[in-house]
Amino acid sequence: MWVPNVKTAEGPIYLAIAEALAQDVAEGRLQPGDKLPPQRELAYQLGVTLGTVSRAYSEAERRKLVRGETGRGTFICGDEDAPPSPLTPPVDGSGNLDLARNFAFTPLNPDLSAAMIEVAKKPELASLNAYVPSEGLEEHRSVGAAFFNAHYGGDVTAQQTLVTCGAQHGIKVLINSLFERGDVIGVDELCYPSLLDSAVHDGYRLVPIPNLRNTDGSLGAMDPDAIKAAAKRCGLRGLFVMPSVHNPTTHTMTLKERQAIADACAVHGVKVIEDDPYTPFLSEETVPFARLLPELTASISSMSKVMAPGLRVGFVHLPMMRTAGIRNFIGESVWMASPVVAEIACYWVRAGAVEQTLAAKRTALARRFAIVQRILARFSVKGGAQKPFVWVGMPEGVSSMVVQEYLGRKGVDILASHYFQLPERHRHEGLRLSLGTILRDEDFERALNILCEALETFGSGNRGRELMG
Repeated sequence: MWVPNVKTAEGPIYLAIAEALAQDVAEGRLQPGDKLPPQRELAYQLGVTLGTVSRAYSEAERRKLVRGETGRGTFICGDEDAPPSPLTPPVDGSGNLDLARNFAFTPLNPDLSAAMIEVAKKPELASLNAYVPSEGLEEHRSVGAAFFNAHYGGDVTAQQTLVTCGAQHGIKVLINSLFERGDVIGVDELCYPSLLDSAVHDGYRLVPIPNLRNTDGSLGAMDPDAIKAAAKRCGLRGLFVMPSVHNPTTHTMTLKERQAIADACAVHGVKVIEDDPYTPFLSEETVPFARLLPELTASISSMSKVMAPGLRVGFVHLPMMRTAGIRNFIGESVWMASPVVAEIACYWVRAGAVEQTLAAKRTALARRFAIVQRILARFSVKGGAQKPFVWVGMPEGVSSMVVQEYLGRKGVDILASHYFQLPERHRHEGLRLSLGTILRDEDFERALNILCEALETFGSGNRGRELMG
């Protein structure tokens, strides 16, 4: 029977069990198809509570290390067990109506062919087909700084700006450059899924910071007092925030909320990673943490959601004294972001394509949000006319994962709250619904009507089990 040695483990025991399982899988001591001991038996062997083992198995399942089979037990996954992720583009052509993946009206993106023709006229084009500094070319960094200042409310220079292969690469670069393995990084109770997987995999400890509640009971900004408490209790070193159009709750922090969090971080020297891919969609001005807490903040900007997902171009912006470490990690991870695709993205910025594209997408988002308000009027929906997704609350006692699985069988993909949470005691139920991936309004309405019917049926409590049977 598999019994991990966690006697000398530091930190939560459930994470130590999950880490030991991951290590044994990686080193071949556990093979695909191997059955793990029953949770109650393993709890007895380790001298821990059943709840601790249950959380460990849940964490292992979230990492796609194990699968549970009703009535049979828990087994080590093989490659064939990995289900298609609702977070990545589908490859099987299933034809489901896609409310899960967050692709903001890609047909409205600028004309790539026209941009490539114009870029090809650049006299020094051949110089882009060469190795360039890992932080990117000076002219591209200047455009990146201007993009951040114009659309995020920043105040940075080209020297504070480095080119990355999109926002996700920027997150990985910043975490691995600013922190040491084992450091504690605070996240929202609901958080960006790719961060949860990537940071834990790289050896960082993520802790959920309690969020304040809005007047309607929905999640608001992180509680500044909880940030201070975490700094004292567990040595909090960093904070990951999405101040505008938080993914998935859509909450946008007020200036007062931002300032309170910045003040809490300043007291304890907590570094802030600010990821704000949706800020450009908002017509009202916002103040980034880069201006409220410049000496401790590293910000990420990206063109993917705005207009250029295929180019994979992003920027990180941070204090001058930290740029060397970031540059080195970019070099170690990819050597450099492609100067060719960076030139295309920068051409669009110079030509005014950002403003034109945002105007078209805001119009489309407002139309889709009105459709959501009409069809889902009886349910709790958080969002806005300039936000690329909404957050739908669940009727009392209804599991969002059960609804997601049911909708998948009915031809609709959607994203349940499970993907946005660390395994911790405060569970939240909800669905993230993307507004811009389905191209035709009539198909979008059809998907919403199927969702509405499911929520009504499961919420009634009469046929939920029957529907899933």
